[in-house]
Amino acid sequence: MTVWSTMEKPSGNSITMRLAEKTDHVIFSWVKQSDGKVGLAIQVLNGDIPIPEIPISKHFEVKEKVYENCPPLLTLICVNYEFFEIFEVLCQDLIDYSKNLRTVEQLLLGIKNRILVWYELFKKDFKGLTKKQVIGLAAELMFLKLWVAKFKEGIGTWVGPEDSPQDFISKNRSFAIETKATSWALADIKISSLYQLDFSNRLYVAVFPSRLLGSGDPAATNLDEIIDSIRRDLDPDKYLSFETKLLLSGYVSNKFNDIFFELGKPVFYKVVDGFPKLTKTNVAGSIVDCKYRLSLADLDVFRVSLDEIGV
Repeated sequence: MTVWSTMEKPSGNSITMRLAEKTDHVIFSWVKQSDGKVGLAIQVLNGDIPIPEIPISKHFEVKEKVYENCPPLLTLICVNYEFFEIFEVLCQDLIDYSKNLRTVEQLLLGIKNRILVWYELFKKDFKGLTKKQVIGLAAELMFLKLWVAKFKEGIGTWVGPEDSPQDFISKNRSFAIETKATSWALADIKISSLYQLDFSNRLYVAVFPSRLLGSGDPAATNLDEIIDSIRRDLDPDKYLSFETKLLLSGYVSNKFNDIFFELGKPVFYKVVDGFPKLTKTNVAGSIVDCKYRLSLADLDVFRVSLDEIGV
């Protein structure tokens, strides 16, 4: 069931529209075409809206269209029926994001950047985050707070959302951090590639104990609460970068707020000589990829304190 499910399918070159949101600069409308495809239409009230230059996607199209009895509209149309549900979530995220933009210029740039991120998500056949992935992202975001406050690094050096092997790399590349969420008992962690524990300078692993909780538990939080706490402390010029990285991570607002959990204080490990790991340099050349798990009980000798990181 989506927002388009109850909308009638039009005939000919007409379109069925339903108001989604109106701001000082733009009108967003849910749309359904005569071929059954659905999406979002954007009408700028004061000026034209340029069509963003984005790669062609097999899942959605971005075009300026003129329908019967309608002004020119920028349309974002999902062409893959399998993705209607997640496309609705992404469209709503775009609408919610646009509410915070005060000028037409900010709006146009924001829409373009958001659509480019959609392209990257759909290229991976993105269909949403699992509970484990939600908690993993939460751990990343909790470390992001430390990254900014303690290490004085910026949002730009949070590189995990851009498919970097490590989640955080300092601006001078002197050290990197990989974050993990694991069981409350700190049993083990999953290493997802031959490159994740392979870094030319100092490398650390930050492990957050985690557990699912009920919504009424005093210790419970969710992804939206963590993200809102970061947003409150952000400089306005960092907002776009942060929101883009969130979307690249698979986060869309209000999609995961029914998943409640607790994250404990992180435990840190330094990846030095003797640390058990598989990398491209210590496996046979014919092994091109692998995933494996590390028992944390065997890694106590590599534990360090937060104050020792980056020193």
